[in-house]
Amino acid sequence: MTPFKGDKREVLAFISNVDTAFAVIKPENSHVLYKFVLTRINGEPRVAITHKNLENWDDLRTFLKNTYTEKRTLHFHATRLFEARQGKNESISELIQNIQRLSSKFREAAL
Repeated sequence: MTPFKGDKREVLAFISNVDTAFAVIKPENSHVLYKFVLTRINGEPRVAITHKNLENWDDLRTFLKNTYTEKRTLHFHATRLFEARQGKNESISELIQNIQRLSSKFREAAL
């Protein structure tokens, strides 16, 4: 499991990976996995978590989503995607990469 260091682009992947891990373990081992998950959080998020009373993965997941996910609206992402145009010095492959990036952000906002 890749450590989480507070990057807003990585928080949803981190949460998804941890959710998967919790889904495959026996419930009686969840406290051990939770302690392991805490060791995979570094930097500023780790400091923030130590000041909270987060006792389980559900509490931590809620905290991470509320604190580290992007707060832009679905409308904002849709507008950015639909208004994407090829720049004067932009190649077709750069335009496609930009549209794919905008599409990913739109999908994340929709979910």
